[in-house]
Amino acid sequence: MKADKWQKTVDSPEEHTITGDVRILKDMDVPQLDTTKNISIYLPPGYEESDKRYPVLYMHDGQNVFDKATSNGEE
Repeated sequence: MKADKWQKTVDSPEEHTITGDVRILKDMDVPQLDTTKNISIYLPPGYEESDKRYPVLYMHDGQNVFDKATSNGEE
């Protein structure tokens, strides 16, 4: 039995749909997986001008739902 490679069945839009102040750290080393990953960081409005401390929420986007331009599903 042979399984075909994963294929995209829809085209991704060229425009990003994520909004706000999002910084991308590109090619972060992930030695456990022997690869690199991009990490997106959302900063709240006024973050740059403030000395305020903000809570942190870590999210893993396994379904790629945060940005249609990087999504690979049909959901």
